[in-house]
Amino acid sequence: MPQNHVELTNIFNSITQSLKENQQTLNQTDEYNQNHGDNMVQTFETITRALQEKQGKTDSAALSYAARKLARTTTSKSGQLYAQNLAQAATRFKGKSVD
Repeated sequence: MPQNHVELTNIFNSITQSLKENQQTLNQTDEYNQNHGDNMVQTFETITRALQEKQGKTDSAALSYAARKLARTTTSKSGQLYAQNLAQAATRFKGKSVD
């Protein structure tokens, strides 16, 4: 069966748009500090921008760059977790394409 390459930027842009649409609801469900939606939107905007900057590079390189950029810029614990997992994904996809 042929593999179909997936554009990571498109996927993360779609996720970002969905988070934006649900941002206020996510904030309201956060009983502690009411900013989870804000943090998630900011996290995924950072990831999407980083992936756009590395379009044309390997998926592994783009994910690695997004992980580093997010780790440097995020102040949220969930953002740090996403950065760690993006770095792991970059390692797993080294020499491969996301399909």
